[in-house]
Amino acid sequence: MNIHQIAEKLNSLSKSENFEIAKLPELRKKYLKKKILPDKIFTSHTIFSNGDIYAFHYGGRDEIQFNIGADYINDNACTRYAICFSLESSRSLPNPVHDLQPFRLKFNECITKYPELFTDLDMWYFQDNKRHGNFSPQQIPDDWFQENTFIAIGKLIEKPLESLNEVDLIKILNGFDKFLPIYKYCVFNSNPINVSKKRISKVCWNENNWTSPSGPHGKSRQINSYETERGYGHEEWLFDFDKIID
Repeated sequence: MNIHQIAEKLNSLSKSENFEIAKLPELRKKYLKKKILPDKIFTSHTIFSNGDIYAFHYGGRDEIQFNIGADYINDNACTRYAICFSLESSRSLPNPVHDLQPFRLKFNECITKYPELFTDLDMWYFQDNKRHGNFSPQQIPDDWFQENTFIAIGKLIEKPLESLNEVDLIKILNGFDKFLPIYKYCVFNSNPINVSKKRISKVCWNENNWTSPSGPHGKSRQINSYETERGYGHEEWLFDFDKIID
């Protein structure tokens, strides 16, 4: 597949497989007060195959952009899917460093407040025709945020664009869904919801993988303990998912 076919396939799969990223055009209408927008992520105006091969979401030129593209690590061709800052000036964005600065500030704020959103992501950037990274996501410093710099936060697939298959495209869409709360925070000023948080719980002995009580074997024998008195512990239902509501 070439970049045009990949972008169109992502457009269709995002809808048919009910990915959250398919809602991006409607979200941009709602939060950015856009009256008319295309009903898909990528359009012919945001897909490029001359020179650098890449695509970004419609409207992404003057904000943080959802981006797919050809990338290279040590001259090995691979494919990136990421949220990116493109600081190349253009007719529609003559001063990208100034105009994208508010999004950079929100990004730096987001990574401090919600580091869990960046779990398992990589960060890299291109500056002065040189690639730097990959490394763990971090705040974007002044010396990176210069004209003609390209900054990416996302993942790489270790195969060239033209070798991608549908499994790879599903992986990209899953990645876009993971990036969406970051985008919302930086562009819509919307706090992430349903952010996963680490929990620590006491557990008692259980032989049913904590889906249901397994009986008194292995339970506490401490006098007056709940397990001794009842023969079970409440945490024995921790992974009983049958009765979850919403």
